[in-house]
Amino acid sequence: MDLAFAAEYNVLFLESQYDEKLEQKHLEKLHRKAFDALIFISRKLPLTELIKYQKYGPIVCCENPQGNPIAAAYTLRESTYQQAFEWVKQGGYSKIAIILSRPYGNSATSKIIFHSYKKVFGTFPDSNLVYTDCYNYNDGYQSAHLIARDTPDFIFGNSDDIIAGIYQYYLDNNLELPALMGQENQISGSLLKIPTIDHHLKMIGQAACELAITGAIKSVSIESEFIIR
Repeated sequence: MDLAFAAEYNVLFLESQYDEKLEQKHLEKLHRKAFDALIFISRKLPLTELIKYQKYGPIVCCENPQGNPIAAAYTLRESTYQQAFEWVKQGGYSKIAIILSRPYGNSATSKIIFHSYKKVFGTFPDSNLVYTDCYNYNDGYQSAHLIARDTPDFIFGNSDDIIAGIYQYYLDNNLELPALMGQENQISGSLLKIPTIDHHLKMIGQAACELAITGAIKSVSIESEFIIR
């Protein structure tokens, strides 16, 4: 946002809740010049639909465009996920719970996690140990009773904050904590001293903003980082 404000742009956060009709409305507002540019942090619409609207203003996606002609700023995650899962495997853990925001079929990131897991363990995660619709600390806490019931020996979460919620539930109920790993290198993870994966989202945001301002159609990728604590 600092980059946008410095260039005298206002920033609006538009929720889509992965609703194609709502995303289409945002694109139509770009068409009507209500916005100067759009940055899609996530999306449900196909990239081909976003590409059609580029003639009305810059559109940036935050994922690998896979060769499609659209501006993109994204994190290279696969090798880092594999490194993290190798670390888990070397630790002797075998009953691994995976906590996600969205299921495999609706999320490019979830697909990368699943395929990275398979490259290390030889199979996809146990579907009975995959939990979705977790976005924050409260979601982690509320879902923890289901996770604890299944007694995993390792929990891999979509963020450090989600893991912190799970951690607190285990403590509140005097349950034995399994090993934990988060993502996003948040303060909660640092305080809990858990390993995490930093996807350098601030750098991605800066790159996406620059692409939106300049209108350049190119890809900017940044390698994520596995942090062991």
